[in-house]
Amino acid sequence: GRVRSFFGNTGVLVRMVCYLLSHGPDGLRRVAQNAVLNANYLLSRVKHILPVPDGQRCMHEFVASAAKLKADRGISAADIAKRLMDYGFHPPTIYFPL
Repeated sequence: GRVRSFFGNTGVLVRMVCYLLSHGPDGLRRVAQNAVLNANYLLSRVKHILPVPDGQRCMHEFVASAAKLKADRGISAADIAKRLMDYGFHPPTIYFPL
């Protein structure tokens, strides 16, 4: 029958369990380590263009500001997000003011 809101979004829970079971403990550790490694690599590449508060090291994500880029060159955070989509990347959330 029909699933009501009481049960929540069970599809997400099924995906989560499948993801956990398919990777196992060692695989999840590798996924987490790669997330941290990738975030720090990206941080090192963009911190000279987009100011990052406390931009030395990060865990799995970081926050950058496009305010200086907007003031200097007229390029907004929305422009960056749209360009990332042009290259097939999922753009970051851009509505948090710094």
